Amino acid sequence: MSNLTSRILVALVSIPAIFFITYKGEWIYFLFVVLLTVLGMLEYYKLAEAKSSSPQKILGIFLGLCVLIRFYLNNIILPSIDFFIFAFTLFIFLFELFRNKENPLQNLSTTFFGMLYVAGSFGTLLALREMKNAELIIAIFISIWKNENMT
Repeated sequence: MSNLTSRILVALVSIPAIFFITYKGEWIYFLFVVLLTVLGMLEYYKLAEAKSSSPQKILGIFLGLCVLIRFYLNNIILPSIDFFIFAFTLFIFLFELFRNKENPLQNLSTTFFGMLYVAGSFGTLLALREMKNAELIIAIFISIWKNENMT
């Protein structure tokens, strides 16, 4: 199967599914964004490991999921989740302190940047959708697909 054929088949299945998930919203959209975030963070950490960094993958992904929950519940005041994110951040620092890996500052930076970059980006999609703005999310997806297909 050629590259073009596989792209067309994926587009025929994924575009209607993403439109449906985005318009449906609520928990199904949240779970979709969680899946994308976990896959994105795993990919980011894999690339970082190829460049001789040693990020804390499990802890970074868990903290990224906490950030997503915070974005999803942006209208609800939850001091407990904010405190948990803060405490878990300190735990990652302490864990790195006692880990016997080279370049601890680089490892911490990689862990936190992956969480901020990937989970923060997908978290803004959650926050936009929770503002009842599915059309904007669809427009973002269309512009990404269009730009990708132009290359």
